[in-house]
Amino acid sequence: MKIDVYDAQGQVIRQTDLPDAVFGAEVKEHLLHEVVRYQLAKRRQGTAHTKSRSAVRGGGSKPWRQKGTGRARAGSRRSPLWRGGGTVFGPMPRFDIQQPKTREVVQMVKYFTDQRKVLLLVSEPHESLHLSARNIPDVKVLPLAGLNVYDLLHYTTVICAEEAIEKIVGRLV
Repeated sequence: MKIDVYDAQGQVIRQTDLPDAVFGAEVKEHLLHEVVRYQLAKRRQGTAHTKSRSAVRGGGSKPWRQKGTGRARAGSRRSPLWRGGGTVFGPMPRFDIQQPKTREVVQMVKYFTDQRKVLLLVSEPHESLHLSARNIPDVKVLPLAGLNVYDLLHYTTVICAEEAIEKIVGRLV
């Protein structure tokens, strides 16, 4: 498989070969479906929260003595077994807030395509490019370590750095 290699202004520099073992492999749709469902579930906001037994108010002393009452042992009124007690493995927040910043990457994207959804794939995390593109709608900068099935299927155009292609081939071949 041959592809064109472009510079930052969208001009073709040369052509390069891609191995068919990686880029010409058979697509297994059922596996893609499973992976996309998994990734979307992990992207959920995750702000649900419940209190554990240490966060529930009260319950400082034993409700009754250990022996002699004929009742089961109890150490706290806030045990998860009791009404009003804490929750054992309830949901906890996993939500991070990010500060939005915007720079110019729109012109570079216009050189390559008129498509709306563009994925910029780079070999290493590139902070300035990430800050430049993260507030542009339908443009995403993704380091190679974050390459995933959902993003490859979601974006109509993938602009990939040459080093990133070499690393993909090196990892999969």
